[in-house]
Amino acid sequence: MAVGDEGEILRYAKGSWARFEWAGGEFEDSALFALWVKADGSEGWAVGRYGEIVRYGNGSWSRFEADRGGWTEDTLYSLSMSSDGSEGWAAGFGGEILRYTNGSWTRFEEASGVTSSSLRALAMSADGTEGFAAGSGGEFLRYADGLHPHLPQLRKGWKNWAEKANS
Repeated sequence: MAVGDEGEILRYAKGSWARFEWAGGEFEDSALFALWVKADGSEGWAVGRYGEIVRYGNGSWSRFEADRGGWTEDTLYSLSMSSDGSEGWAAGFGGEILRYTNGSWTRFEEASGVTSSSLRALAMSADGTEGFAAGSGGEFLRYADGLHPHLPQLRKGWKNWAEKANS
């Protein structure tokens, strides 16, 4: 699958790309920038402009409707999910970082103020305990869930990589 402007979602099957059809064109006002699909193709997530989060399941895409609990309506550029899709992260404009656990996306408050740069790329370990985010202006963040066994100076949470040696 691939995502893009105007809510475009494409699927590759039988040697060619085809537009994924959905009733009513409900994503036409969206620009989607990042995509995750489970290995067996049964589930997926996409994120984009205005904090848009859409979910794929049971053969169709739908907007993920939830109480945003104060999270941004700014653009989300990147997405990383666990292999089974039960946990994940999304990041975007202004350093916004969201976390998906227990069936819900929430603002990851521990990351608040770490950076104001737009985070364009995100990669997490399979178990979600370590990760990296890269953004505008050469910004590079690292996440560790607890003390890292090989880098004891690395404390829990999202940190600016340049500050790592001193934190």
